[in-house]
Amino acid sequence: EEIVDDNLEKIYFDKSNYFNLFGKATFDSYDTNYFPKKGFYFNTDYIVYLVSSNFNGNFSSFSQLYGRIGIAQTFLSKLTLHLISEAGITIGDNGNEVHDYHLGGNNENFINTFVPFYGYDVADLNETAFLRTELTVRYELFKNNFLSFTGNFGRLNDDLWNNGNIFEDTASGYAVGYGLKSFIGPIEVKYSWTPDNKSDYWYFNVGFWF
Repeated sequence: EEIVDDNLEKIYFDKSNYFNLFGKATFDSYDTNYFPKKGFYFNTDYIVYLVSSNFNGNFSSFSQLYGRIGIAQTFLSKLTLHLISEAGITIGDNGNEVHDYHLGGNNENFINTFVPFYGYDVADLNETAFLRTELTVRYELFKNNFLSFTGNFGRLNDDLWNNGNIFEDTASGYAVGYGLKSFIGPIEVKYSWTPDNKSDYWYFNVGFWF
């Protein structure tokens, strides 16, 4: 028996149209896009949400500033330390959670305000502002084959500085992985976990990130 309810309606989290201003600055001296051994990376984005068709009825103009820096350095020809720090803040009253920062998962090219965070599933952590630091220790077993260990730590709160207690309520996650460079791009498998709630995940990637 099949029951069809013609009265079902689609659920929209946001159906608004926006008019924005956007600025971006990037500097990249990494020696390679994947598994870098040396170099420095800097990126900052600034977006202003000026006008909205206001589907949810609670829009007011606000802006978001995001920045990311990274540095990689190799020692003894095979051991690489790769440090990444990033942060995002919301300036003004963002009444729509769609525009919050969403942390979790493993991805190099997340869209909008999604940010990777090992140990958590995609968008498990959400807030209007965040700080995140990631340190990866990577060892090249033989040419283009790498073992890695990563720890990342972050804080999500609309008041990041928290009266100086920036390490309070810190989220953490870890990952171990194996990766290799191939003609179709990086091939990786990683196991991640977090001591915060005992969750664990497997991540698989085959090919270039787009």
